[in-house]
Amino acid sequence: MEDLQNNLMPSEDVRPEQPETKSLSSSAMSLRSLLSSGKMIAMIICLAVSVLLVPLGRSIQAKEGMQLAEDIIEESEFNSYYDMDQFYDILEKAQSESAGSYVFGSIPMIIAGVGFLILFLSSRNASTDRISTTGFTLLKVMNIIGIVGYSLIAVLVVFLSVLMIVIGFATGEAALGIVFLLVTGIFFLIFGAVLVLLIIKNVGLNSSIESLKAAINDDPPVKKVSGFSVVMLYIIGGLSAFTFISSLTAGNIPGALGSAATVGYYFLLGINLNIAKDIVNR
Repeated sequence: MEDLQNNLMPSEDVRPEQPETKSLSSSAMSLRSLLSSGKMIAMIICLAVSVLLVPLGRSIQAKEGMQLAEDIIEESEFNSYYDMDQFYDILEKAQSESAGSYVFGSIPMIIAGVGFLILFLSSRNASTDRISTTGFTLLKVMNIIGIVGYSLIAVLVVFLSVLMIVIGFATGEAALGIVFLLVTGIFFLIFGAVLVLLIIKNVGLNSSIESLKAAINDDPPVKKVSGFSVVMLYIIGGLSAFTFISSLTAGNIPGALGSAATVGYYFLLGINLNIAKDIVNR
C-alpha cells in the first residue's frame, strides 16, 4: 500500500515544462537592427520635412506664377476686351485649388511616414519573437495608391493624345493633323514610358514589402527584394535635385528645403532597401 501511495505522489524532481523561446535567425535580427537604426530615423525626418515644406514651396511657386500672369495681362491689350475682375477671380480660384491639390497629393507620403515610424518603433525590441507588421501594410497601401494614380494618369494621357489628334484632323488641314499626331505620339511615348517604369517600381516595392514582412518574423520567404526598385529610388532622388536647384535659384527657400529633404529621403530609402536586399536575398 505504501508503494502504491509513493508511486502516486509527484516526484520533487518533476517540473512543469517551460515554453520554448524561438530564437531568431541572423537575417531577422539584421532586419530589425536596420529598421531601428539611425539611417531609418534620418529617412523618416527627411520625409516629414518634405511633406511639410514641398506643398508650401509649390504654393509659393504657384502664387508667383499667377502674379506673373496678371502682370503680363495688364501690360497687354487683353484687359481691354475682357472683364478682368472675372479673370482675376478665376486665377484666385485656380491658386486655391492648386494648393489643395498639393496637400491632397501628400497623403500617400504621410501614410508612408506613419508606416516607417511604426516599423522603427516595433523593431526596437529585437528580442521579441514576432513584431507588428502594420507598418508594412501601410507601405503596401501607399504603393497601391501610387499604382492606381499612375494608371489613371496614363489613361488621361492617352485620352488627351487622341483628343489632340482629332482636333488636328478636324481643322481640315492634313498637315496640321500630322503635326499633332507626331507631337502627341512622341509625348505619349516618353511620358508613357516614365509611367510604366514608375508602375513597375511600385510593383517591385510591393514584392519587396512582402519579402521583408516575412523575413522579419522568420516566416517562409515569399518573394525577393526588387533591385530594380532600388535603382529607381536613386534615379528619382537624383531628378529631385533639379527641383532643389530651380527652387533655390528662384529664391523659394521652403521649396528648396523641401526638395533637399526629398532628395535625402529617396537616397536613404534606396540605401536602406539595398541593405535589406543583401540581407534577405542572400
